[in-house]
Amino acid sequence: MKKLISLIALSFCVSLSAHASLISDTINGEIQNDFGGNIDQQFSSNAVVDSNTEFTGTYTDVFNSIWNFNVDFDSDSLVLNIMGSSDWANVRMSDSVYSVLKFSFTDLDWGVPVQSLALTGYSCVSTGFSCDVRELIGVDNVNILDFTNNEILIGLNGLYHGETYKFTINGGQVPVPESSSLLLLLAGLFAVMLKCSLIRKK
Repeated sequence: MKKLISLIALSFCVSLSAHASLISDTINGEIQNDFGGNIDQQFSSNAVVDSNTEFTGTYTDVFNSIWNFNVDFDSDSLVLNIMGSSDWANVRMSDSVYSVLKFSFTDLDWGVPVQSLALTGYSCVSTGFSCDVRELIGVDNVNILDFTNNEILIGLNGLYHGETYKFTINGGQVPVPESSSLLLLLAGLFAVMLKCSLIRKK
């Protein structure tokens, strides 16, 4: 009986702490190019999620500008950093099509069901006019094309030196029982354990 109660209590403790995380998981990434130019360095496969950058890639566009991409996954988010060949680098690939340059990430296992992925941060730190050009255009530059529990597909329609995007998952938390419900359950378990103990003594 004591073992059973201990197991039930442990399961509640686990449910209180369970949340989405990719730490130590092995995932895959790919740059997909429908715009032209050349992918000089493709994302590596079988990257292990840890404190380091998981993916690095290099792309040369149709205007011969070189672009470096770094993608860093955390437990519940990913950061995409874009660096051009100079502080002045920028290229507009399309005003409306977000699939001309895509970043695909697969074999994701968050550990618990997740609901959605959202853009939660953006910055542009170019000392040239690249960021200024983007501000003048005044349109969204990125779109989440697909998101499931094991895949993310992000599309871009332009590149600007010094950009950083942060995406965060939503709903990756196991429902936590109310504290009053937990107290009631524990009180009931304690009463059962006490009664069983008294019966054995008789």
